Amino acid sequence: MKMKTIKIVSFLIILISLASCGGSVKNTDEKTVQISLREAWFPWAGYAGEVYAMKLGKQYDIDFTIAQGAEDIDPIKMVLSGTNDFGIASAENLILANLKGAGLVSVGILNYKSATCFLALQNKNVHTLKDFENKTVGVLTATETETIYRLLLARNDIDISKIKEVEAPFDLGTFLSTDAYDIRPAFIYDEPVTLDLNRVQYTMIKPEDYGVQMIGAVYFTSRELVDNHPEKVQAFVDIIAEGWKKTLENPTYAIELLKVYDPTINEQRELASLEKGLDYFKGEGGKMLFASDSSWLKLADDLKYLQRIPKDFDVGSCYNNSFINTYLKDGIKSF
Repeated sequence: MKMKTIKIVSFLIILISLASCGGSVKNTDEKTVQISLREAWFPWAGYAGEVYAMKLGKQYDIDFTIAQGAEDIDPIKMVLSGTNDFGIASAENLILANLKGAGLVSVGILNYKSATCFLALQNKNVHTLKDFENKTVGVLTATETETIYRLLLARNDIDISKIKEVEAPFDLGTFLSTDAYDIRPAFIYDEPVTLDLNRVQYTMIKPEDYGVQMIGAVYFTSRELVDNHPEKVQAFVDIIAEGWKKTLENPTYAIELLKVYDPTINEQRELASLEKGLDYFKGEGGKMLFASDSSWLKLADDLKYLQRIPKDFDVGSCYNNSFINTYLKDGIKSF
């Protein structure tokens, strides 16, 4: 009996030793990284990479949660208040918030180029940017679509005096059922999908065809988190980048995961939306979550051109590519 007791004690000592030395037995005191992301809108195809990341998180010791957005929720305020660790906002809004002292940092790009486009019903005969003249244009004030609209007109010698502008609602109702305006802003992976599903004939103007392209939505956090908890930021960037990588490899499965996350979505519509948006989610140069220094500088130059920010504003303080560069070099790892 004594010999049996000695063997049991020896075995327990070995187990404890392995655990404390990082051997094959996992340290039960190891803490999972807790991460919260605040979305900018209600669940849609743009959640796909994040929902996929949420599924992957458990494999990498990351407890990743998604807080839904809404019309009356500002992710910037939610991050600044400490309610969420990370948020999604347009690159322009992040810059404008920092202009007021917010101290935010983009750590990855959702849309390396804006998906903004402009739509007109086919019978309006809008086929080129010049056709905006002598038309009524719906404007979504204080959004990235308005910024792109202003750049389009200014950089392509369009006679603004020949355009009538009205405030457009987010909803497509007035666009389809009234003559309140002829042209409206949209996102390539949103409103056109609705029109396609309803077999509505329309024409589309893409800003990039006229030399206007700017960074769209970004993932951001506070400067304090970047400076004091870089391991948490790295965990977030890793899991989000991996989630989007898997999503682009298998969009259908990603939308199935989205359907589990929110059973109220229209699976057919959101799959069509994701497929239309694939090019916008893949990152600059095919590098997931990446936008180059030159793209950030171009965005700043455009905002300075429109007098949205001062000429001496340093856009370099608004983003940090080191985390995504680490992911692109080393891939994802457990934390």
